[in-house]
Amino acid sequence: MMVFPLIFFFLICLSRPSTAIDTLSPGQTFLDNGQTIVSASQTFELGFFSPWNSENRYVGIWFKKVPLQTHVWVANKNSPLGDSSGVLVITSSGNIIIANNATNTIIWSSNSSYSAATSNPVLQLLDNGNLVVETNVLGDSYLWQSFDHPCDTLIPGMKLGWNLRTNQEWYLTSWKTLQDPSSGDYTYRVDPRGLPQLVLRQGAQVQYRSVPWDGLRFGGGPELGKNAVYDPMFVSDSNNVYYSFVNNDNSIVSRFVVNQSGALNHLTWNERRNEWIVIITLRADLCDRYALCGPYGFCNVDRQPVCQCPDGFTPRLPEDWARLDWSGGCVRKTPLNCSVAAGFRRFPRSKLPDTAYFLVNRTEMSLVECREACLRNCSCVAYARTENSGCVAWLGGLLDVRDYSEGGQDLYIRMAASDLALAPQGQENPSGELPTGQEVAVKKLSKDSGQGLREFKNEVILYLKLQHRNLVRLLGCCINGEERIGYMSPEYAIDGLFSVKSDVFSFGVLVLEIVRGQKNRGFYHPDHDLNLLGHAWRVWMEGKPLELVDSLMESLAPTAEILKCIQTGLLCVQQRPEDRPTMSLVMLALDSENPMLPQPKQPGFYTERFLPDTDSSSTGKKPCSSSNDLTGI
Repeated sequence: MMVFPLIFFFLICLSRPSTAIDTLSPGQTFLDNGQTIVSASQTFELGFFSPWNSENRYVGIWFKKVPLQTHVWVANKNSPLGDSSGVLVITSSGNIIIANNATNTIIWSSNSSYSAATSNPVLQLLDNGNLVVETNVLGDSYLWQSFDHPCDTLIPGMKLGWNLRTNQEWYLTSWKTLQDPSSGDYTYRVDPRGLPQLVLRQGAQVQYRSVPWDGLRFGGGPELGKNAVYDPMFVSDSNNVYYSFVNNDNSIVSRFVVNQSGALNHLTWNERRNEWIVIITLRADLCDRYALCGPYGFCNVDRQPVCQCPDGFTPRLPEDWARLDWSGGCVRKTPLNCSVAAGFRRFPRSKLPDTAYFLVNRTEMSLVECREACLRNCSCVAYARTENSGCVAWLGGLLDVRDYSEGGQDLYIRMAASDLALAPQGQENPSGELPTGQEVAVKKLSKDSGQGLREFKNEVILYLKLQHRNLVRLLGCCINGEERIGYMSPEYAIDGLFSVKSDVFSFGVLVLEIVRGQKNRGFYHPDHDLNLLGHAWRVWMEGKPLELVDSLMESLAPTAEILKCIQTGLLCVQQRPEDRPTMSLVMLALDSENPMLPQPKQPGFYTERFLPDTDSSSTGKKPCSSSNDLTGI
């Protein structure tokens, strides 16, 4: 403790402020005798207080109009006074001091001072609850403010995050107990690395993590959205990264608190019921427990058990997993190897993972460019394309991933091609036995089936899945004079880095056949019914494409969707192979609501396709003939 100069006490005792003031000046004293400092609009109050069932004395700020005294900030939280002998003063240099008047010792200090003798500092409690030291030389800036030193509570105007220019951090620390406001076990702070996220720690151990901020919102997660009480906001730029909120009107009293047990609640005061009401609870369910399912494990509260290994993965410790100990997580059924083909499986509505190793490219990148960047890096295990933060790639085990019933984002996890070939559980052909010939079974739309647009898209995906082995044979083959290696499995939105123009052609014919409703045959061969292309092209050019559409399809699917399918099909069967889109663009077009599609050019006829079954060299590569002899209509 520092001995407080007796002469200073003599000087400050000469002037004592009256009650109901909002400022304190040098030379004035503020004693623990019932005095308070009240903001101008009577919204906040500062004074000495004792917590429930405690005799210790603290200087704090609370809501003036809430009958149940609720503290939002405590100055000397780690240095209590044992009795009511405390005094609060501000020095001529702008330093706030809480001292023991009986022992002449300083209990707490703001450590704020300004060297200019003419600064004329004033301590003021503002209407937003911020206690500030103002001077006549700093303009709108404050020499010191309580908002820069949060305790366990966030109120409107406060920030949770970082000033990146000054390295100033604002974070919450729980009280130790209900009776003790000293620093407790829990901290809630912003992790600014990569995609910023809010993290709750107990000591050094992470207990909870919010969905990451993607530049526009918290990753589509449901818990931090706008509501009737307050509007959350997040700032992330070169100068600041912080979370804050504002009440929707001035009559609302609300606060966000991390309590002594680590609960994260946003509360609002209900004047009619005369109590605090919890309106938002983070850490609301089992899946909010950080990394509950271990590396690569997915958590979903709507499933039992809540932890599952995603398709292509299996429990790392099966016996522990069976006993509901999921901490070991999941491993790939086939380990990644950069020397073999791989692709990505899409997991929609996901909470993006946490990891110690990641890369963020904030430049404007398309989904395909993001995928290619990940494929080029053998350490990249997953990627995501966020709306305003560019491309994010993960380089280590994926932790704290969960499925949302709504919201979330698309996460693409890298897997070996052999695992991607297997059909997902519950879908058709789960054994993965796929035909090797060119004929593939395709269910047609019929009046008895009751299938709509969703089933149509499933048919398209099924066709591509059944063509899997033929696509794999094209790996490493010379296509249009280029050596390209990649993999494609459209049922999981996988985009190869190669262009299989002939398969795109076959796919286009299939799309047009389904739209046409040619349901009398159970099998499709791309050499059949090529007159269909001439008819599709003719009615398209005449501006009457709906003449091509089966009446049942017309009744089950929106016209805009049908026209999009026709246009996509025609783009796939254009005469020149270089004019046809890649399969990734085809799938993207079909999956988008309003894709920007070019006008199709004249279609051609598919006349030959040959994939030999014998090796042509000791390298094990099969010779590839992807002839595209096309003649005009």
